[in-house]
Amino acid sequence: MTDPHPLPLLTPMQLLDINTRLGLEHRKLSKAIDSALRPHGLTHAKFEILNALVSATTPMTLLPLAAQLQRHWTTTSSTVDRLEAQGLTIRHTNPDNRRQSLLEPTAAGRSTHCAAQQSLHTLIESTQLVRSHCDAPTECTATSLPTSITRGLFNGCSGSIDFA
Repeated sequence: MTDPHPLPLLTPMQLLDINTRLGLEHRKLSKAIDSALRPHGLTHAKFEILNALVSATTPMTLLPLAAQLQRHWTTTSSTVDRLEAQGLTIRHTNPDNRRQSLLEPTAAGRSTHCAAQQSLHTLIESTQLVRSHCDAPTECTATSLPTSITRGLFNGCSGSIDFA
């Protein structure tokens, strides 16, 4: 299938400019996400783990959780430790393999996740991100949105995204 919007050839300086602009937008987005999650006692990493656990249909062990998030298991484990210290997750011994722990969110974890998710929805609604970079909101996915933003940069879109 041919891309209906082929990317033009670039000069090396244009490529470096795009890289710089993407980096700046990434930092602005990360700061906005952190600001939305901070009141809930969460970081981006904590929210991702809590989100995975809340979304799971059954308790998860550490290795599949780490694989799903594409993180090293030690990093995932230390983040789960911090969530557990906050009372947002709990570990149970796996009855099928006593060497493993099953991870799941607590009631407080589910409540915190819900509130944090609402804060992220508010962040999305307060920006022009989806409206300015997608032809239709139904076309925006985690994969298509970065591609759409990048295509805008390649096509000379000079504006930045307002995450205020």
